[in-house]
Amino acid sequence: MHFWLTSYGSHTAWQQEKEPKATLLRECRAFPRLKEIEKRIEAAIKSGILANKEQVIEHVGTLAGAYYRKLWSLCTWEERLFLYQLASGRRVNTRNIEVIEHLLRRGYIKRSPTLRLANQSFARFVFSAESQEEIRRWASEVERSTWSALKVPIVVTLLVVAAFVINANSDEFDAILTTVTGAVAALPLLFRGLGMFRGGSSQG
Repeated sequence: MHFWLTSYGSHTAWQQEKEPKATLLRECRAFPRLKEIEKRIEAAIKSGILANKEQVIEHVGTLAGAYYRKLWSLCTWEERLFLYQLASGRRVNTRNIEVIEHLLRRGYIKRSPTLRLANQSFARFVFSAESQEEIRRWASEVERSTWSALKVPIVVTLLVVAAFVINANSDEFDAILTTVTGAVAALPLLFRGLGMFRGGSSQG
């Protein structure tokens, strides 16, 4: 299954769109501005120029390309990374409420019931909008931001532990060392649980 099928909606729902007209309605009604091209594409369907749903999606993407680029330019890099991860079927941080709510309000993504992009043609645009090098740079920025947010409390905690160690006897020292070692080993799992690392499977 292609990445845009998993990120856009359920495969069953997609299979039910047997007619190009149903695909056209779903594509163009995702964004109000696409109503302007709906009639043009509908005429192409009636004339037999566009004979299947795949052709309709490609044609919508071509005609809406400039509009999609404008929508993309209005996004922050954090929002772009979130959209790309959704389009490519990767794990997204569903706790990133600010980004999610902003994208929902603008209609870039929808809940049905899980998060998905507004339509198929937009998902394809998002997937190819930026280079992989740029995507990796954004993901690195997220990881650095995560570490910056956690660095101070972690350092403070280690200083408190160090104070206990200095005043501890041998048995207490061994117990503290075991606890600290386990806590440090658990940090990567904690990050993954928070959805802050790149990659992984898609949501849902």
